[in-house]
Amino acid sequence: MSIRLSSGGHAFSQSDLERAQEAKEGVEVEVVTERVTLVPEKFLNEAPLADHLLALRIPLSPADRVVCSQPREGVVAVMAVEDSPLRVLETKYSGPITYTSPLVRSLADGDGITIHLVDDVAYITLHEGVLRFAEAQRIESDADLLYFIESVHRTYDVYNMYARAKGDTQRIERVTKGRFKNLKTL
Repeated sequence: MSIRLSSGGHAFSQSDLERAQEAKEGVEVEVVTERVTLVPEKFLNEAPLADHLLALRIPLSPADRVVCSQPREGVVAVMAVEDSPLRVLETKYSGPITYTSPLVRSLADGDGITIHLVDDVAYITLHEGVLRFAEAQRIESDADLLYFIESVHRTYDVYNMYARAKGDTQRIERVTKGRFKNLKTL
């Protein structure tokens, strides 16, 4: 079972919680937040999880809990999420709970750039044989999204690469207006 947890609060309903109580294989919570980074798996235990976020000046509050995903392609997503919705889920479900992020999920997409827009957070990953770039940013307007994509393009010349749009694909297509020669929506 999968539950999406948005950064502005919890996005699971009472019916989600009831289904979680019945789930036997475990519950996966997708954390939608710009307060995420990828950490090489081999470095994960060298410091407390929160230190990986603080080193990048990602703010944490006392109400936050820092969680991490399962390893994928040698990296782990480390995320800050408000603790209270996680406690609600934990009181309703006693089985195993794992966490993931659209940032780490995009790693399986292969070479090229992946732009995944979920709610008001944009995730961009770039592969060229190996992971070259992975970042999440809060997007308040189409101009913010275009600025984020243009910033990545100035460094990596991504408009000529194979590109994938996920999530709010219509908005990504509208904002990029044909800049990508090979944009595929997933």
